[in-house]
Amino acid sequence: MVENQLRSGMKAALPIVLGYLPVGMAFGVLARQAGLSPLESGSMSLLVYAGASQFIAVEMISKGIPWGSDRSYDLFYQPPASPDEFHSFPLL
Repeated sequence: MVENQLRSGMKAALPIVLGYLPVGMAFGVLARQAGLSPLESGSMSLLVYAGASQFIAVEMISKGIPWGSDRSYDLFYQPPASPDEFHSFPLL
């Protein structure tokens, strides 16, 4: 019974896995070209739960931009209380 459930889950996940493989391979190539080691790029893949952020981070690392200079951390310090406040919310 457990084997059937495992097989069913793997079969259901296959399309998602096939979709992520090219993205993962592209990130690996980009990370190696930027000078990250396999340990660094693998750690980033395990710890960063936002795929596009990985690509941006690798680009920033390759250009020598200091961490936190994009001010995206402001989103977590004081988010707007209502949608009307978004126009004055500092992003840059």
